[in-house]
Amino acid sequence: MVGELDEASLKELAKDAVISFPGWLQGWSSEEDATNYLKTLAVNQKDGKQVVVKITGAHVTKVLGNRVAAYRAKGKVTTNVYDEKTFISTITIAADAFDDRTVQDSHNALTEPVKPDDTKKDGADDKKDGDEKKDDEKKDEE
Repeated sequence: MVGELDEASLKELAKDAVISFPGWLQGWSSEEDATNYLKTLAVNQKDGKQVVVKITGAHVTKVLGNRVAAYRAKGKVTTNVYDEKTFISTITIAADAFDDRTVQDSHNALTEPVKPDDTKKDGADDKKDGDEKKDDEKKDEE
C-alpha cells in the first residue's frame, strides 16, 4: 500500500527507468501471495493505493515460508501496468547484479577523481621516437 503521491510517481516510471531501493525490502515469494495480502489490506485500509513491485533476478533471502527479503535492490523497469478491475498497479523490475560494497565504498567510487591510465610498464612507453629508431638500428646491425 502506498499513498497517492507515491502511486503517481510510480505510475510515471517508464520502461527502462532505473529504480533503486537503498535499504531493505520485504515481500512475498509469489505475485499471487502479494496480491492476496493486498486484498486483505484493502478491506481495512481504504485510503491506500495498491501496488505490487515484482523484482526478477534479485538476490533474496527466504524467511517465514512465503516471505522474502532483499537488501539494496536496484534495476530497470520492464513493465508498469495498472489493472482497472482490481485497482492494482504492478511494476516489474529486472534486478541488477547484487552490489556488496559498503555504502561508504559506493560513495567513494562515485566521488573519486578519475585516475590516469596506469598501463605503462617499466617506462617502456617513455622512449622518444629517436630512441626507438636507435634500438631498431642496433637490432639490424646484429
